[in-house]
Amino acid sequence: MTTTVASFPELTRTDATVAMVTTWRVGDRDRQLTVTEAVAGAWRTRHWPSADLLSYSVFGSTRGDTLLHYSQWTTTDSAAVREQLRERWSEVNASVPGIERLGGHQYWRYRSTQRRPRTSTPGCYVTVRAEFSRPDARRWADGVFEASALDPRPVPGLIGAHFHLSLDGRHMLNLAEWSDEQAHRRQVDESGGPVRTATQLFPGLTRFSFERFELLHHLDG
Repeated sequence: MTTTVASFPELTRTDATVAMVTTWRVGDRDRQLTVTEAVAGAWRTRHWPSADLLSYSVFGSTRGDTLLHYSQWTTTDSAAVREQLRERWSEVNASVPGIERLGGHQYWRYRSTQRRPRTSTPGCYVTVRAEFSRPDARRWADGVFEASALDPRPVPGLIGAHFHLSLDGRHMLNLAEWSDEQAHRRQVDESGGPVRTATQLFPGLTRFSFERFELLHHLDG
């Protein structure tokens, strides 16, 4: 996949109160790029909606079948801006029918760890999602940080990891920046360790998954 992204989202910006994350299933790699181009076109034909919206990013899964939309906001209550986003999405639907929207959540960034300086666009972004039967997302994230402290070995290729909690506390999204996809594959292939135990054996964890993405489109307000 080839991208022409000139900038990338600053995931730790302090003026972002909430992140809105939605996922679209688009079918295959050709449609993934076609939909991304349609999204870019819908933004080019309109003014920036409002100062409430800080940034808008589109990530494409390395499998080629989904798009992740990540936007940063100053407020959790901006119905007028969201209506303008829906207008853009309607334009995209008209251009590329058949997109399946899988829903989304509002998150607030809880904790981040920066492992190495980021001087260019990361070669790979990885989403780790966890869902819980109770509002335990914060406790789960804290447990991951505690487990990381027990295993202080460097993680080759990891640039930074940014843990987001849903407003109801039942969903966690870790959006991690990696140097490249292979670095993350090598890390997954390593067995055991306190971090893996903390992430996957947590009481009340009902779902755990990860997916690799590449940044396809990014806009700052």
